[in-house]
Formats: sequence, structure tokens, C-alpha cells
Amino acid sequence: VYSDEKILKQLLFILLDNARKYSEEEVHILATETANHVCITIQDFGIGIPAEHIPHLFERFYRVTGDRNRKTGGSGLG
Repeated sequence: VYSDEKILKQLLFILLDNARKYSEEEVHILATETANHVCITIQDFGIGIPAEHIPHLFERFYRVTGDRNRKTGGSGLG
């Protein structure tokens, strides 16, 4: 795989940290490889994100609910 190792590590850290924070149960990680690409799937069993908030996911500092900010801290950068 040709990738920027630092960016890939940062991305995986953010995704796994969020999965761990918002899931009371286990987190499943699956990596599959084909001739052309690698697919990494991270599945948690948390409360999820309501459909009406999906369009805002890439807005800086966006948080779905205020209680998450108080509960887990952070600024929505992850």
C-alpha cells in the first residue's frame, strides 16, 4: 500500500478512539486486501448519528449533541 504513514496512523487513531468512546460494546475491525486496494472497516455498536446530522459531519467543530461534549470532552476536531 502506498500511503502517507503519519496520516494513515492519525486517521485510524481518530476512528478507533471515536468508536471506543461512543460504543458500550466491542469494536470490530476488518482489513481486506485486493490487487488494487486495501479496505479497513471499523464497526462499533454505539448510538450512531441521527440521519439529519449526516450532512454536517465534515463541518469543523460540529457536534451532534451537547451532552457528548460534556461527557467525553474535546472540540469536535476528530
